[in-house]
Amino acid sequence: MVTDEMIVRVLTGYLRVLQLLEECTDKLGLDKAARRLFLGDGQEVTSEDDIDRDAEVYVSTGEPFRNPVKDMLRMSHNSSPK
Repeated sequence: MVTDEMIVRVLTGYLRVLQLLEECTDKLGLDKAARRLFLGDGQEVTSEDDIDRDAEVYVSTGEPFRNPVKDMLRMSHNSSPK
């Protein structure tokens, strides 16, 4: 199964949100700039204080939150033989 999802670890302890967006754009090799950050529950990150240590953060280039893990599980379930 091929998806357009990518997982990259970025250390955030020293980064402001704007710096984190720039770092994600670079590390993910995005064609468009990363514009929004979300936590796993869909809450949009507006400050570095929103991000707990070792939190997973989802990045978008402006799109609303979509959990890629749930999408992959759903696709895997739908494509399995019945």
